[in-house]
Amino acid sequence: MPTDNAPPSSRPGSDAGTGLPYGRLNAKRPKAGPLDRGYDEKVWQQLTDEYIGGFQIQENAAAYLPKSPDETQARYEARVKDPVAYINYFGRVVGFYAAMVFQEPLSIMRADQKGGAPSGDVYTAFGEDADLQGRSFRDVLREAFTWALVTSKAFVALDFPAPPEGTPVASRADEQALALDRPYAYVMHPEEMLWWEYDAVVHRAKDLTKMQRPGEKAPRVEWSYGRLKWCVTKRKIRERESVEEKPGGFIEEFKVWEKGNDGVVRWATYRTKPLDTAEQKHADEEICERTATGDVTFPEIPVLEVAVPYNLWLGNLIGSLNLEHWRRRSLMVAAQSRAMHAILWVKYGPQLGEVGGSMPSHMAQDPRRGISPAQKAAEKGAVQLDASDDIGFAEPSGAAFEKENTQLKDLGDIIFQLSSQMAGSLVASTTALGRSGASKSEDMASARIVCAAYGEICRDVAVRAWTMISRARDESTTWAAHGMDDFSAPDRAGAIEEATQLGALDIPSPTFRREARKRLAGDILPGLAPAQVKRIHEEIDANISDEEPEPPPPPGGAPKGPED
Repeated sequence: MPTDNAPPSSRPGSDAGTGLPYGRLNAKRPKAGPLDRGYDEKVWQQLTDEYIGGFQIQENAAAYLPKSPDETQARYEARVKDPVAYINYFGRVVGFYAAMVFQEPLSIMRADQKGGAPSGDVYTAFGEDADLQGRSFRDVLREAFTWALVTSKAFVALDFPAPPEGTPVASRADEQALALDRPYAYVMHPEEMLWWEYDAVVHRAKDLTKMQRPGEKAPRVEWSYGRLKWCVTKRKIRERESVEEKPGGFIEEFKVWEKGNDGVVRWATYRTKPLDTAEQKHADEEICERTATGDVTFPEIPVLEVAVPYNLWLGNLIGSLNLEHWRRRSLMVAAQSRAMHAILWVKYGPQLGEVGGSMPSHMAQDPRRGISPAQKAAEKGAVQLDASDDIGFAEPSGAAFEKENTQLKDLGDIIFQLSSQMAGSLVASTTALGRSGASKSEDMASARIVCAAYGEICRDVAVRAWTMISRARDESTTWAAHGMDDFSAPDRAGAIEEATQLGALDIPSPTFRREARKRLAGDILPGLAPAQVKRIHEEIDANISDEEPEPPPPPGGAPKGPED
């Protein structure tokens, strides 16, 4: 927590008014290698269009459907003007993994606590309403992580509310009274981060022991993220005060973050002048006025990078395949449409008869008969022919279309197979990869391993967010995340059968009976929050006494004595 005279919110400074050139603020980080693609605007836009699909990608069909070498310009323009529907495999796969990962509970607690944070605590409020608009932190994280699956990374930004203009804030009591000590979070898309430099790159690795298969090593996920040294972000604002105000272009607002050598994190915002139309562009030498500046008590720039490794980046694995599927399907449907209209052909007999043979008819000797039937066919739908002439319709057999349609189905299957076989990059064994495509159940087993890897990345982001907030509040709390780590399929029938067999054993131990019930509860209801698990265990301990229960009657009832 900051000192009494230093509220945690971003505080506007008094040196607003100094500007920077638009070209310097709007510069994009260049590509620095295969693993550092820099500001990858073209790829991000393509993957965003593919993920959204529908009208979004069809409106930009000309950018994604190239002209075929043998295609006429007129036919190409017709093909992209009314494009064939885009089948969004990519969006389905991304949605599947995001739903799988976030169907598991996520709770962040103090590392020395077995229960949740105290009711009414700042962190509890942040977890339940992270964006101050009703969305939980889990929902905010899900949005950021979903976009990371699409574009390889996204950001979760943190901040504290700014005090109302002109309101003095001199103590912690003032902050609490104005709810300024309550943090909030929001998602930033990668295209909003124009340039960045890292203070450090953190590499993480974790064995997924709960997903370990018998006889194999535990899957291992490795990922990394950067801690920012400085960065420039940009957002576009369309401000129109009322209907009387003339519509114009966007105002662009830049925010510059920098962590100084003294460890203080500072920020400044700059704005362009409004343009008259959306089509106008700003000149590089145009000066953008600085509108505000200040510093924060966060120990780092409060923009958390949410990144997935290349072997788990869905956009990199299947994005281009989904685009290829659309391109090939577009060409096939266009060719099928043309083939639906059979071509009329007319084969005329000879104009000269054979030597010694009869003379051809007068119509056959007519030098204009190649034109006349065509005209009549076009005008009246009838063709006048000689006995030696022939007429028919030319159309493809359909074999090429059938083959291409089969290949498109195979390509769709490949997209799903690749996404389900990502676990092969996490397990040091070829057997997992070989089995994953053998059946749907094995595909799901592989997908669960991938979800566990994604879960580790999400848990890490959550701990980083809670840690950064507590440091900004001058607290030294150590946090731990629970949940999103066990995606194994529960074998409820097997658990109940095993518990029944254990219950038939005459083991005189109350502790054994309690622990057996706890294990059964965990097998039947996996994925519960730690607080719920703790309560179930307490209830089991309270309701199973130390007294030995009456032994169950043998099958068929009690044995009868000689007097019965």
